[in-house]
Amino acid sequence: FQDHQGQRRRNLTRKANAQYGQTPYPNLPLERVEIDHTRSDLVVIDDRDNLPLGRLTLTYCLDTATRYPLGYYLGFEPPSYLTVMECLHHAIQPKAGVRQQYGAEHEWLAYGIPATLVIDNGKEFIGHDLEDACLLLGIVLQYTPVQMPQFKAGVERMFGSLNTMFFHALPGTTFSNPQERGGYDSTNQACVYLSEVDKMLNIFLVDIYAERFHHGLNGIPARRWEEKVQTGFAPALPPSAEELSILLGRTTTRVLHHYGIEFACLRYNCDDLLVLRTRLKGQAIKIKYHPADLSCLYVFDPFEQQYLHVPALDQEYTPGIVLVEAPRHPPGGASTRTIPGCI
Repeated sequence: FQDHQGQRRRNLTRKANAQYGQTPYPNLPLERVEIDHTRSDLVVIDDRDNLPLGRLTLTYCLDTATRYPLGYYLGFEPPSYLTVMECLHHAIQPKAGVRQQYGAEHEWLAYGIPATLVIDNGKEFIGHDLEDACLLLGIVLQYTPVQMPQFKAGVERMFGSLNTMFFHALPGTTFSNPQERGGYDSTNQACVYLSEVDKMLNIFLVDIYAERFHHGLNGIPARRWEEKVQTGFAPALPPSAEELSILLGRTTTRVLHHYGIEFACLRYNCDDLLVLRTRLKGQAIKIKYHPADLSCLYVFDPFEQQYLHVPALDQEYTPGIVLVEAPRHPPGGASTRTIPGCI
């Protein structure tokens, strides 16, 4: 206990006396991408019964060279690898059609595989899953020192802008500071439906934040991204959206049996596993899976250097099943079944 208190005092003293310079930002887009989470300062309500659902968690990616929003994931799940992989999938994939889908004035310009992904020491970032995904995609992981958010200053400032310019402007905001809230009843004042938050956030990011003058950048993020593209920059992309989903999936190993693979109390099998099981001779095999979709697994064939799509045997039961690590609220009251993370 005394050691813990001493370390805490040393950390507080270091923060109080530390002096930091300006972070040197890269020149090319995707050279340095920062990712982090924040709990949104907004209570949303259910579309069906108008009851308050609570506050959403935002996982967000920012391109530090242009300050252009790269991607996000918004949901009730607490920070986990699921939220990280969903955010990265949205960040990497092209996002054409934002104008048509959400009624925005501009398209979402930024996409592509980051060269370096800057992360902190949160448990959702530490582990084999993210390391394996980044290795397959050619992304360098850069860990920041413990309790030093200034090493991810770009995304931290972005969270501040999101709160002051977006979440705090909506009815049902909880504000960042309870003293700021005063007598404002966030729950009773909430009138933003869950189905509308995603639309409003897209419009804010592409029409307001990306088109607004950024003092740290000394320019407009959208114009800076366009300038780099016009001078020859081309974002790197995986061969397909399906392959990206596979590479970002969680990783584990299993032994192939005559009945296929047993995973999370479910069984998976297909004809392609017969030859692979014969060649492996009882050795464990690498598999990839999506925690929010247990209708199939992807088994890595080390001989052909490819992933095999292996469906669950019971296709009537598995759709809608989610492998969870913590209690989860289905968005919009959707019918979602969960099973414990017994992997």
